Amino acid sequence: MLVASPLVALLLLAPGADPEAAWPRFRGPDGRAVAPAAAPPLSWNGETGENVRWNVELPGPGASSPIVVGDAVFVTCYTGYGTDGREPGDVNDLVRHLIRLNLADGKIVWQADVPSTATEDPYRGFISEHGYATSTPCTNGERVFVHFGKTGVLAFDLDGKELWRKNVGTDSGPRGWGSGASPMLVDVTGEDGEPRTLLIVNACEEAQALIALDPADGGEVWRASAGSLTQSWATPIVRTSPSNAAFPNRQELLFPIPDELWALNPATGGLLWYAEIPVDGSACTSPVAAEDGDRVYVVGGRQGGGAAVTLGTATGGDAAADDAVAWTTREGSYVPSPILIDVNGEDDGGERLFWLSDKGLAINLNAETGESIFKERLPEEGLTPVEGRRGRGGVSLYASPALIGSGAEARIVATTRAGDTFVITPADTLQIERVNPLGPAAGRCNASPAVTDDSLILRTDRGVWRLAEAAK
Repeated sequence: MLVASPLVALLLLAPGADPEAAWPRFRGPDGRAVAPAAAPPLSWNGETGENVRWNVELPGPGASSPIVVGDAVFVTCYTGYGTDGREPGDVNDLVRHLIRLNLADGKIVWQADVPSTATEDPYRGFISEHGYATSTPCTNGERVFVHFGKTGVLAFDLDGKELWRKNVGTDSGPRGWGSGASPMLVDVTGEDGEPRTLLIVNACEEAQALIALDPADGGEVWRASAGSLTQSWATPIVRTSPSNAAFPNRQELLFPIPDELWALNPATGGLLWYAEIPVDGSACTSPVAAEDGDRVYVVGGRQGGGAAVTLGTATGGDAAADDAVAWTTREGSYVPSPILIDVNGEDDGGERLFWLSDKGLAINLNAETGESIFKERLPEEGLTPVEGRRGRGGVSLYASPALIGSGAEARIVATTRAGDTFVITPADTLQIERVNPLGPAAGRCNASPAVTDDSLILRTDRGVWRLAEAAK
């Protein structure tokens, strides 16, 4: 079913275009969750309406993050099954939805409904924590791509018309946790020297594989399969390794699995190198690397752990050089991904690796050495309670933080599962500037924020919020 309305004008954004023009994928244009030119409000309140431009109710829940391009916001959700934990219903009634909202006023422009075409994992355990619409969409400004688990990967045009769908597997992982990683568009140079764009999909649950599709028609370009992928829900990143005599300016698709970090050739799927890292049990977080840096940073694992690994040190599927792992740590994060910040705003060794764990610990390391700068628990006083929360208490987070602004105006924003957003000043001590609530009626927030030049877009399992100053 498709509900259509007149389209608003949309800025076309291709991969590699101005990174400030949109938030086109999970964690922003290049997966770093950084928006240095953005200036959204730092104070809001969902109950009083302070700096709430609009709030729109969704037809069903979801844990995917919103994306923004031009005057459009895209988000996914689901209905028909698993929306009520006490009475989940009939799994055969599951329907997923891709929804386009108008950024200006939040009105639904269209809604594409996609009934499930495969036997889904039952609504229990960790699936009850995030549901059946967890993968964040991505867009090139002309098409929107979604990963709907066993129902497949689908492409839509900006009018909401389905262009193609590709089955990427119907298996279930050993724990039955469902899909979680998000698709991403990557510009690559093929072996023939010609540039092209690929859609990379982590189908760990469905096929134990990373799969590259042609965004034009969904055709499979390459597939990298391994049994160990059943325990990785990470969304990869792509970086170009620094020039060196052996492998100058080589693209590397960086992807953590339990106990290892892989670097693949994004054009072919071939393994370039791997490094052993202390991320055990499962890998859910995305790695992070500076835009022009020579290291990739990974934190994660069921018991916690992380490492800094130098790019571009091996090829042919070999282990990274002995000194490629610059440092390791036992600190970790089960779900939220880290960000890189520079507390001094200059290239003077002030770069920090910062994250908030799912149990509410704020952790800050020296990115150069791995030395702990601070590790503090977020305060719980005055926060909105989370109904039916799993775990052992404390502040609960699934969303990854984002860094907005630059220099003295830079702030970290991190939203709890109850919809309370901590606004944190980057520093070598934990400096919480304020906490902004959406309110107890907002629902559960598992999604990371999207950022525009003047707004934050948050979504919960009940609705989408645009946080911006009132229109002049």
